Amino acid sequence: MKPKLALALLALIVCLGFLSCRTSPEVNTSIEGIWDRRDIVISISGSTGVFTQINPNTQWRRVLERGSIGIGAQNMRNITRTGPLSWTAQVLRFNEGTYEITGWSDAQITMAEDGLSIHILVSGVANPEHTYRRVVN
Repeated sequence: MKPKLALALLALIVCLGFLSCRTSPEVNTSIEGIWDRRDIVISISGSTGVFTQINPNTQWRRVLERGSIGIGAQNMRNITRTGPLSWTAQVLRFNEGTYEITGWSDAQITMAEDGLSIHILVSGVANPEHTYRRVVN
């Protein structure tokens, strides 16, 4: 075998071996973690989500100022996986006129395939759709 051909063949084998050994990063499809919606940040663990941050000048801040909720209070409960990228849950709701807690609404949660965001559709509320972004440390 000619030296140039042997060298080119060796380079091709090394290149193909390198490409086949490369792995793509694993996607985190666990709903557990910290999620940011801009007005609030929640932490989900097990079947519960709690407030970890409530930003100023938001409706949730007005609910907080009424004393109805606080940091660490439940925002979601009964989170149950229904598929590879879907869950059901109950989400805390409040009256947008009085800022008083009114109870819990059923919700559908869908995660993006990259695992970096969740979309929540809440039943029976005026503003039913919310997107949260995963907070990556």
